[in-house]
Amino acid sequence: MTGRSGRYSSIRKKAGMTQVEFARALGISQAYSSQIETGKREAGRDVLERLASDFRVNLNWFLHGKDDSDAESGDEAHVRVPL
Repeated sequence: MTGRSGRYSSIRKKAGMTQVEFARALGISQAYSSQIETGKREAGRDVLERLASDFRVNLNWFLHGKDDSDAESGDEAHVRVPL
């Protein structure tokens, strides 16, 4: 997977969550979460806000694949899962 769907999947996996757990944490259905992860649908504003606030995801990285300094580093640098 590449692009946003791949980044979405990497956030979930780094959090150590199943699709059901991740969807529940984001307040969305598992079906919608799966569609985001497979690239069939885009994450809506509410999902983006939860990714940023609850999972501390850099939205510039999530949306564009680059961080605020325009550096293209690995996924790990842009996702901080709360303990």
